[in-house]
Amino acid sequence: MEMRKLFLRTDFVTIKVIFTIFALVCLPAHLHILAAGPPSEYEDVFDFGTASMESDEIRSTFVISNHGNDTLKIKNAHSPCHLVQVLSYPQEIPPHENAHLELRLIPSKPGEVKCEILLETKNSPNGILRYALKGIIEGEISGVGKNRPDPDIPPGLITRKLRKRDPALAISVETVLRKLKKKEGVVLVDVRNREEFEKFRIPGSINMPLFSIKTKSFLKSQSLVLINEGYHYGPLEQECKQLRDSGFNSVWVLNGGLNVWKESGAPLNGDIFVQKELNRMPPQVFFEEKNDENWLLIDVSKPKNPESRYLIPQAIAIPFVDDAEQCVSSIKRAMGRDKTNRLLSLLIFDERGEQYERVEKLIEEAGLRSVFYLKGGLKGYKTFLQRQALIWQPKEHSTKTLKKCASCP
Repeated sequence: MEMRKLFLRTDFVTIKVIFTIFALVCLPAHLHILAAGPPSEYEDVFDFGTASMESDEIRSTFVISNHGNDTLKIKNAHSPCHLVQVLSYPQEIPPHENAHLELRLIPSKPGEVKCEILLETKNSPNGILRYALKGIIEGEISGVGKNRPDPDIPPGLITRKLRKRDPALAISVETVLRKLKKKEGVVLVDVRNREEFEKFRIPGSINMPLFSIKTKSFLKSQSLVLINEGYHYGPLEQECKQLRDSGFNSVWVLNGGLNVWKESGAPLNGDIFVQKELNRMPPQVFFEEKNDENWLLIDVSKPKNPESRYLIPQAIAIPFVDDAEQCVSSIKRAMGRDKTNRLLSLLIFDERGEQYERVEKLIEEAGLRSVFYLKGGLKGYKTFLQRQALIWQPKEHSTKTLKKCASCP
């Protein structure tokens, strides 16, 4: 595989383009990226040269380097061209740091490709960075039709606006257990609704809505640990930051929540049968959490489900085959690629959630922690996205396009 780089300069950032070719697309050795003289309305032109199309998509990764002294804040990234989909982009890039922008090109036919990419920012000079993307697709396109994205699901519902967790706000189950054993006065605040709390809970924990904690001034002097099931981390981290800003100096989020607490063998009071659902993440929660970079997604569908490439493009396909040990070993290797990330969580899914019990047993035997399963599988998530599409109005629909890209019909 050949990889080349193009450096593009703007007044605010330098963008380094790295085209990464996946196994599903084979590009010839003469692939090249040229810096052509851009039209005046563009920052620059991305020319990926000539690509031999042997599947139905090409993915490319952009490395964005912020050389400014202020954080670059990106509000949105998209393309008016229906052939290009933004898979993920960073919410913020700190000064003198890098981040990634991932694109998917889905050509409808061989020939010339001309599209544009728009980065909407909060603090760049013009508020928007515009780039042209061009190249030539040769050969026949395989898998036409059946592996295409669902036309009823807008690309904006798939795009991930990447965010990073703040490790300073997280506390491990082991640390909490140690503090409790030493009687250090830790208050465990379970923020689930009352009905769920009554079904099962950590002994000695209190139940309180997340939004009401800040109104309890008597808790400011306490060491608080915010707790939920473990798969809906974003709201807890956001509230944890606000509480610290409001004078709650000792407050953390329990990393992995009740699920990791249970996996660790720590005590839980209540219905043991209901506890089995702790690691089942609802589709609507995954939709909110998909922007979190700390999720490792594994598709265990057998055979491989091509639709998951479009609905959950960041997932790694590890089919659950007869050789179960091989499957678990592959999952361990995938987790091992990010050994230093103590906040890493694993989300497993298949087409309908029908293999979860078998997979879960093997995962438990392997001693893997912070593991969750997408409720209803890919089918359930697709149904959720289709419902969202009925009420979702993408911002780009209101954007005025002066001229169509040459590749669009």
